Amino acid sequence: MNGKSGPSVILIGILDILIVVIGSTIWMFSDFIKINLPENIRGISISSMILLVTLFLLACVTFFGILAKGQTSTGIMSHNKGDTRIAIASSILIVYFFMLGVNTFCNPPREMTQITRTLMDSFTYVVGTVMIFYFGASAYVQVHAGDKGDTVETTNK
Repeated sequence: MNGKSGPSVILIGILDILIVVIGSTIWMFSDFIKINLPENIRGISISSMILLVTLFLLACVTFFGILAKGQTSTGIMSHNKGDTRIAIASSILIVYFFMLGVNTFCNPPREMTQITRTLMDSFTYVVGTVMIFYFGASAYVQVHAGDKGDTVETTNK
């Protein structure tokens, strides 16, 4: 035990799954839901707003959940660069996989608009860059921790 008492990764995963299921269900049936709102609010349809809120909630729950996992048992938030790196990478990957699934299975590629294709291409580059820097920074920290005589703990729990 390493003295951490934040939420478990399984709890964060369950919350993410609930957000995806509830948000996707509301999004798919948004045409049948009668809401007394204008058809478009600032040029964005209601179904697009539901999808945006789902993506935002998914990113926030993942980021802050993984960040809170680093909290110690005393209730003090131990701000560690490694925990922040993991939280950023996790939230970007979760949002990317959700967007990829929605655009692949709900909106087939032949029906994607040009802006959606551009967004997915750009986000693919962002995810690739984040992953490169995540693994590069982790390797750098491990190499330089070994140079100083420090021990780097790696646990498989």
